[in-house]
Amino acid sequence: MDAIETASPTSVAAIETTSPMIDDTIGHIDTDTDTMDMEEATSMYSSPTSPATSEATTEEGALYDLISESIDDTTSIMSSTTSDPLAGVLVFIADFSGNMIWKMNSSTTSVFRDLKDGPKPFDITANIRQEKIYWTGVDSPNHGIWRASFCNNDTERIFLSKNKKLDWITIDKTSSTIYFSSRKNNTITSLNEIHFTQKIIVSGISYPRALVVDEIGRYLYWSTAEGIFKKSLLRDEEHNLVVKASQCCDALTIDATGQWLFYVSCNYTPERTPDTLVFNIFSLAEMIQVEVTPPPFTKWEKLYDAQFFEGSLYWMDRDIFGASKIIPGSNLDDVTMQHSIISEQPVSAQSRAMHLYLVRP
Repeated sequence: MDAIETASPTSVAAIETTSPMIDDTIGHIDTDTDTMDMEEATSMYSSPTSPATSEATTEEGALYDLISESIDDTTSIMSSTTSDPLAGVLVFIADFSGNMIWKMNSSTTSVFRDLKDGPKPFDITANIRQEKIYWTGVDSPNHGIWRASFCNNDTERIFLSKNKKLDWITIDKTSSTIYFSSRKNNTITSLNEIHFTQKIIVSGISYPRALVVDEIGRYLYWSTAEGIFKKSLLRDEEHNLVVKASQCCDALTIDATGQWLFYVSCNYTPERTPDTLVFNIFSLAEMIQVEVTPPPFTKWEKLYDAQFFEGSLYWMDRDIFGASKIIPGSNLDDVTMQHSIISEQPVSAQSRAMHLYLVRP
């Protein structure tokens, strides 16, 4: 396996990235704009039309353009007339097809970074302590990690990988360590975001996908086609299987208490429409998995991402941004979820969302 290269942080154009990225490791300007070589890149999106400027907004993407009817005979956990649970919250959305990152608040949606001449963003996360957004992306033939402040115009590349595909990303906020997966190389790598030192912590695994850090239990979890695995962040020991699965596992997230692990399992037809899709709640305390019926959406295509945030689960389909609430029962078999749509067009009619991250600055 070739060594992965690192690069010191490199400032790039802010908001409107109109000039080519400079590859300072080989000393020339890289103008190659080939698309990402990931398995799902061409099939998961239609060809969008990029907004003209970074100031573009869309009424359709307003965070509280809510659907008035409740879903599955439940009471909506969101309401435009009651207290706003996301007041003061920012939602960042990585839009691979549109080659940009969107920023949503309770009233508007705007382009946070237009990356049409830079990296195509894939997965996104944040370090709330530094008030920065991080994302994996492609500036072909290079792959890397970029970051930007919540509210400033700065954008910098903090990691460059020559011909090594980077996919999902997460941050251990306790140690300021970034973890990213590579399906092409079957590895998970750690990157210290202060000293920019890296280390392959897991190798030889099959097609690693979504990642999440359990900040309380101090474990790193990741999903594969075989199930969910975990590795201790405190002890040098082998990783082990937590949940065995026979289907694709995605949208991995852990609630703030370290009690619930959520993921989606699904089978896909060649047309990329789910044959079956199940919301899975896994009790980390009881080590018991609970299957919960997903929202009955007629437009449902694929749930790309999910995040536990302030007591609710927020999730992103291609065209739907929604939320769910865990309703405990007398035992784990009685656990249910109450679903609600926040927006049916989270970004714009010409572009489709992919991964999201919520923060309260």
